[in-house]
Amino acid sequence: MFNWFKKEAPLKGLSGMGGGVGRGDSGMKASGGTVTTEGAYTVHTFTYPASGQNFVVESGTGEVIVECLGAGGGGSSGNSQWAVGGGGGGYAYASLEVSPGTYPVVVGQGASRQSSCGSAGNNGGNTQIFTFTGYGGQGNYHPGPGAGGNFAVPGGTDLGSNQGQNGNNNTGDGSGAGGANGKHQASPPFTAWGVGASGVPNYTPGPNASGYGNGGAGGHSCQNGHNGGGSGSPGIIVIKYL
Repeated sequence: MFNWFKKEAPLKGLSGMGGGVGRGDSGMKASGGTVTTEGAYTVHTFTYPASGQNFVVESGTGEVIVECLGAGGGGSSGNSQWAVGGGGGGYAYASLEVSPGTYPVVVGQGASRQSSCGSAGNNGGNTQIFTFTGYGGQGNYHPGPGAGGNFAVPGGTDLGSNQGQNGNNNTGDGSGAGGANGKHQASPPFTAWGVGASGVPNYTPGPNASGYGNGGAGGHSCQNGHNGGGSGSPGIIVIKYL
């Protein structure tokens, strides 16, 4: 049995959905999400669905670095016209001093697929932890693009937050791509969470987005019997500390 009050290296490798426990080198002990390590950092990751999950600081105080990404918006379904892509989720990236307590976690659901011909794409859900929010990307209908989600980090130190990319609203074959998540919009681009779904030729359904926080593509000319615009991908929360 581990001594929870002693710095034993195996604790840093514990993981599990909602049941992981981590202890940083600073002495802060916390639980929640899937717990891993990244160099000297203890890392807690929360993915959708995270209903009922919390990040719990059990003892100690310290600074946490937080990545909070909103979900991607969905592509529209164009009736006798070109469709538009959904926006990428906003990326809140900031640090904050925390003390013992229970902090609710909300991870945004990716926008659902738009299967109703001639309809706007659906909106992605917001992702929230502490005072930070990564807003979900939006759906829209031609000619307006699905707007990328914004971010808010009140009370924290912003480390490089970014708005999600707007969905593509060009016309012609290959148009209507989904917008990329806000972290991908950083310089240099971060690619591990993917990008928006690719645009498609006319008379083609929009692909669903993959990864995290990316917009689905629009489906053009749905009157020809296809099933519309693609879904957005869900958000994610990553918390790390020393």
